[in-house]
Amino acid sequence: MPNSGRQTRWEEVATDLAAAIVANRFPVGSDLPSEVDLCAEYGVSRFTVREALRRLADSGLIVRRHGSGSRVIASSPRLAYVLTVDSESDVLRYAAETTMRLSSKVSTVPKRTALELGLGEPSEWSRLAGVRYSPSGEKIGLVAVYLRAAHATIATEIEQPVRRAIYVQLLERLGLQLSSIEQRIGATVLTATQARQLGAVEGEPALRIIRRYNVAGAQPIEVSVQVHPASRFEYSLSIEPRQGSPALR
Repeated sequence: MPNSGRQTRWEEVATDLAAAIVANRFPVGSDLPSEVDLCAEYGVSRFTVREALRRLADSGLIVRRHGSGSRVIASSPRLAYVLTVDSESDVLRYAAETTMRLSSKVSTVPKRTALELGLGEPSEWSRLAGVRYSPSGEKIGLVAVYLRAAHATIATEIEQPVRRAIYVQLLERLGLQLSSIEQRIGATVLTATQARQLGAVEGEPALRIIRRYNVAGAQPIEVSVQVHPASRFEYSLSIEPRQGSPALR
């Protein structure tokens, strides 16, 4: 593949591999050649190949697995849903822009999960599971909603698909007021079950977002756990410096 003078070598390799994926020479679920084989095929260094693979991973075409090579997870680059957050209004916008379909099945909460999420007594809580969809209708994540057992029936009465934040609907029905939203974000990978539910590939990197919606006394009215494949979701946080911050001097 001759150098056009417009692209770096790794960009050329990435472009060629992407074209091969789109043309189905490497179908979804198949593995790309190893880094060693790609080096030999293109006559480039290991660094060049790794940069090319990084670009393919960033575009959502492949997932790179340590010690297991690169697997094709999409036949065309994905447009990731981008969530920009700096206030509660952005959380509400996310709920309004996307849709969630919840299963009607209400499950009990294992002790281990209750401990991890700080729920307290597991028997006082119930779990509902669902799938989150982007505005274009693509599955962008799995959702587990934990509600107090006494409120679970309220959630099952909510109109499907869910287009308004559940915690808001609970607050309205119960006459309560939100005091805070706590959030934790961590890295994970999709399990076989999660990948099957999302039409993704097992082992794909993902974001795990835990949100805790508190009322008076820091008591949670809802705790949600969302798992988003990295290729389908981006999280953007806006931070403004406080008055007196060194950044303002």
